[in-house]
Amino acid sequence: MTELAHILVVDDDPSIRRMFQLLLDDTGYRVSTATTGEEALAYRELVTPDLVLMDLMLPGISGQDVTARIKADTDKPFIPVILVTAKSDQRAQVTALDAGADREKGAMRDGGDYAPDQQHLIAGGDSGHAPQ
Repeated sequence: MTELAHILVVDDDPSIRRMFQLLLDDTGYRVSTATTGEEALAYRELVTPDLVLMDLMLPGISGQDVTARIKADTDKPFIPVILVTAKSDQRAQVTALDAGADREKGAMRDGGDYAPDQQHLIAGGDSGHAPQ
C-alpha cells in the first residue's frame, strides 16, 4: 500500500485551515494543521511533511521567517514550501521567494488552484529550487 503524501497547512484563520483540509483530504493527502509559526516549527521537529502550505502573515513568527528557518535547516530533508498570501502585489511574491519558498500563491489572485503545484513539488519537482 502506498503511503499518502503528508501536507502541513499553517494558517491562523480557522476557515482557511478547514478549507485546505477538506480540499486536500478529498484529493487523497494526509493533512496536519498549525495555527502559528511557532507551532509549525515545533511540529516539524516531530514529523517531516512532504509539503508545507504556509500563510505569509502569521501572528508571532511570520510565514516568511518560518520558511527561512525550514530552508536553513540542513539536518532535515528538503521540504517544498508554498507561501499563501491574500496579497496580490509583486512585493508579496518577491518576499515569499526571498524567504526560500518554492512557490507563492495569492489565494485571491490565483483562484486557489494549488493541486498542480502540490503534485509537482511532492514529486520532487524543481530539485529544491525556486522558479526563476
